[in-house]
Amino acid sequence: MFHYTVELARSGQAKCRGCGSGIAKDSPRLGVQQELAEEAKEGMSDAARRASESTKWYHYEPTCVRMLRKSASWWSSNSPDPDTDVTVVNDIVTTEDLKAFFEDVLEAAQSNAAPRALTPAPTVGKAVKKDEIKKKRAKKEDDDLDSAEEEEDTATPPTSEDEDAVQDKVKKPTTSRKRSAPAGTAGDSPKRAKPAPIDVDAYNGGVLPEDQVQQIKEVMTEIKSKTNNVLQASLRANKQKISGRKEDLVIRVAECTVLGALPKCPECKKAVLYYDRHSGEYSCPGSFGDEVKCAFKSFEVERNDWEEPN
Repeated sequence: MFHYTVELARSGQAKCRGCGSGIAKDSPRLGVQQELAEEAKEGMSDAARRASESTKWYHYEPTCVRMLRKSASWWSSNSPDPDTDVTVVNDIVTTEDLKAFFEDVLEAAQSNAAPRALTPAPTVGKAVKKDEIKKKRAKKEDDDLDSAEEEEDTATPPTSEDEDAVQDKVKKPTTSRKRSAPAGTAGDSPKRAKPAPIDVDAYNGGVLPEDQVQQIKEVMTEIKSKTNNVLQASLRANKQKISGRKEDLVIRVAECTVLGALPKCPECKKAVLYYDRHSGEYSCPGSFGDEVKCAFKSFEVERNDWEEPN
């Protein structure tokens, strides 16, 4: 039996069990804790039991969470109930958000999607070591400076010959130990690159008529500067999938604005339909437990009216 927790990461020390990269502080994460049956605990040491029942952390990202169990059939039969199996800290997501999220997890498992690394793994040990080296270098420079000042105070006045020798040394170029940064790189630690701007012209409408493709591109141009929160609010108000990258959200809102919101599956009444613009086919994401195994597909589906949130 598994229990899930959704919260904002309290530090940047935990690593995602799905993709292996670090989970940044204050970013959403999903914890999974397995409660072992009593018969399974028999013969296990206390350390092994604690390790098995400890919380495993994942990015709040479907492709990462689906690595908990790679089998799509497992997720079909064991999809969590947001009301009873999930604890949400500080209400950072709603029940509807969780339902849509675990539908995306099932879809990722069915397509065998590889996990996306969202943040680089933290290098705490290296950072500490570099900091210690910097401190030692700074202390050595201070000590050298103090020694030079003491020698200057006790030195005898220079003769004219000494001054000439000093001038000759000054004229000679000296080489610095510190190497300059290679061309095209920053001298300091690299900063996280900004996401590439959304290329509206790269949108591929597939089998959609050209006039609808142009309308979708016009809407994409209007909304691409909006934040993820604003785009997700529009999708949430129309009961659409809210996960994905910024580009995915922009395309989803634009398509639904022009074509209409995707309805729930007319057969199982469980999930919102998926639309493949390249083939024009609508399909149900799949199974939702042993009692419901839906394989609805159709090229003719009536969409719902798109409503802008107030």
